[in-house]
Amino acid sequence: MTDITLGDHIKFPAYGEKSISSQVIFITGKRGSGKSYTAGVLMEEMERAKLQFVCFDVLSAHLGLDSLPNVESISPREDETLDMNLLVSKLANGNKSLIIDVGNCTLPKQQLLISDYCEALINAKIGLSHKKTLMTIFEECQDFVPQQGKPISFNSIVRLCKLGRGLGYGTTLITQRPAACNKEALSQAAVYLTHNVINSRDLKALEEQLSFGTDRERVKRILQGV
Repeated sequence: MTDITLGDHIKFPAYGEKSISSQVIFITGKRGSGKSYTAGVLMEEMERAKLQFVCFDVLSAHLGLDSLPNVESISPREDETLDMNLLVSKLANGNKSLIIDVGNCTLPKQQLLISDYCEALINAKIGLSHKKTLMTIFEECQDFVPQQGKPISFNSIVRLCKLGRGLGYGTTLITQRPAACNKEALSQAAVYLTHNVINSRDLKALEEQLSFGTDRERVKRILQGV
């Protein structure tokens, strides 16, 4: 069975019931700790395993991935309307992965694009109709599922996190501030990839999330090494 390898001792199954491509993943760490690098390796590994992904690239950090054989990129403008139903249909009927560079759009525009995409993806039910998986990656997710306030992207991402596994979808949420991300979305995460975290509020937020159904003392020992 093919593995998705993120490090010497970090491997996940690419296919089957426990496939990483249908999980909710949370990647966090302070600025410069390697979050985007980890996300980049994840996407490279998924492309190698012939698994599809879509990345909403807020920081324009992953455009180089479109040099890979089955990865394309688009850079929507602020005044541009994207037909997300058409985009999702192309994903469903093809084998290409997609980097959506939204770095040149305002935050409200980014939130609207993400909301439209999530709703189109949920409605398409690709996993059921095409028997495959699709991972969606959200950089700077605190702007789209914040702890305070509910932008238009909020409910759509939470729905994708909750319903995705049954529809063949995975979700990766990336942020440097766990405390700024809504617990309703983070509670769906099955995989935590935690880099260096130093803010006490962020460490507390991680402790609360990781302690759900887990021995608290063990979690504290884990977080001492973060």
